[in-house]
Amino acid sequence: MARTGISCVLLGVIGCTGAEPPILEPAAHPPSAFEEVVATPGVGQREPATRGTPPAPDVMFALPPLQQRLEEYQLEIPQEAMDKFAADPFTPEQPATFLFRGRSRPVNVRIRGSSARYFPKKSWRVSFPKGVRFDGRDDLELIAEYQDCTMMVEKLGYDLLRAMGVPASRARYVRLVINGRYEGVFLDLDHVDKHLFEDVGFLDSNPTVYRCGSKDCEMKTWRASYQERWTQRTNKQEGLAPLDELLGAINFTPEPDFEAALRRHFELDRYFRVMAMDARIALNPALRERLSQVIERAIAQLFKPEVMHPRIDAIHALLAPHAAEDPWIDQAKFTYGREFLKKYFTLRNDFVKAELAKYRSRPVGLAFSRFDPQEGWVEVRNFGEAPVSLNGKVLTTNLRRSLTPNLPALTLSPGESVRFTAGELSLSFAEKGELGLFDGESVIGVRDALFYGVLPGGQRYERSAADPKTWEVR
Repeated sequence: MARTGISCVLLGVIGCTGAEPPILEPAAHPPSAFEEVVATPGVGQREPATRGTPPAPDVMFALPPLQQRLEEYQLEIPQEAMDKFAADPFTPEQPATFLFRGRSRPVNVRIRGSSARYFPKKSWRVSFPKGVRFDGRDDLELIAEYQDCTMMVEKLGYDLLRAMGVPASRARYVRLVINGRYEGVFLDLDHVDKHLFEDVGFLDSNPTVYRCGSKDCEMKTWRASYQERWTQRTNKQEGLAPLDELLGAINFTPEPDFEAALRRHFELDRYFRVMAMDARIALNPALRERLSQVIERAIAQLFKPEVMHPRIDAIHALLAPHAAEDPWIDQAKFTYGREFLKKYFTLRNDFVKAELAKYRSRPVGLAFSRFDPQEGWVEVRNFGEAPVSLNGKVLTTNLRRSLTPNLPALTLSPGESVRFTAGELSLSFAEKGELGLFDGESVIGVRDALFYGVLPGGQRYERSAADPKTWEVR
């Protein structure tokens, strides 16, 4: 657990219009702008990019147009390359040929994903040679959706992001044929690269892109033994310093300054539309309220049965004839998936509303009240109205380690506090880090958490006497 997402209400991919798709065309040499290398004007099937600022609060969220049909992509991959992929799904790119509407281009292909590389139905990355674009792109990400029997979860998620004005990868369903064999329905997803940033109207058309390592998207400043390093995808000459600065701000900004720090590093309006609840935002009353308002707006305008049920029915109908021929789909589960998703949206709508109400009304109970990492002590207080036992509870400086009880069998009356030194708890308080209070029964049984940074000498963290939900530096 860090300051990254705990749960998501809305996930994402983008719908498509019913216009004709593009054809392959050589790019300009060299291309001077993304728009100049789009194949044939007026032939694209995808809807226009999301540009500019997010919709204003008085503008209704609206789902993108529905895709009307599936185009067919073909790959011709030499048998030698196919044998290599079968023996080792992590085999690097191999030469192949991409065909679309009778026209072809040489490409390089590889299997994509992590554990998904071992699924029977593979996902593929297709890379075009320098100077060639397809639909304004030089890479295709063809997602098999093997584990999603509905074939709709990721697509609906991007539709929702798109509806809220979030600049996200566009996607469409396609049929994929490899060496004459129909491999089924795939999701053609925009690759995250400089072309996407130009397409969605980022102010910086060539930003530095980092990808979190395997099992490490928590945005912490350190890794566990089972996690892999982040990788830098663009502007590699800059190194990891900008990433380190961002992670440091997320993890170590003092709580009273956190909202201002986020504004410096994030487009908050768009960020709130991606996150359903974030550990650090959940602990900050002002940010939590702003996020709650965005979620409520999405629920009222998008994430509700009367909007999503017809969407699900339409996408299912679009996919059904193509899914019937898909050799990898469980047809019974695909058929049932439509009603399953509709039931999910109904129940999830009610659940999120209830959770938002719970967050808004939840009082401060057993929680940290004061903390001085320099002097090496922390106070825990019962802010509630009934006695609370500390027996079996955990106070930790590593939010990943929450199941080893270290608090004594004390009972705190309402309003009562107790101070612990680091030594009494067999801990060491770093000058900057994280502090967690858990029930000791579950890794999600958090009672309180504090992310803290370095303070000048003589200062410490204290909860506000006027509003104990907020922190002050004194």
